[in-house]
Amino acid sequence: MHSSQPTAAGTPPSAVRTAPATPGIVLIVVGLVALAVKLDWIAVEQIWRLWPIALIVVGLAKLLDWWRQD
Repeated sequence: MHSSQPTAAGTPPSAVRTAPATPGIVLIVVGLVALAVKLDWIAVEQIWRLWPIALIVVGLAKLLDWWRQD
């Protein structure tokens, strides 16, 4: 059951639910990138050139999460 009522600590349930997943997701992404570099699937130069895509993906995920709450 999803409720929009704040928890006892005053944090919305959606923030409580997603916060623990963030470090895990970051570790998975970093690990996948390291593996891709190690296997020569991508070059380090490509990562540095394309890093803004990560900001776009995070922004779209936040926007989608906000949109789904309404």
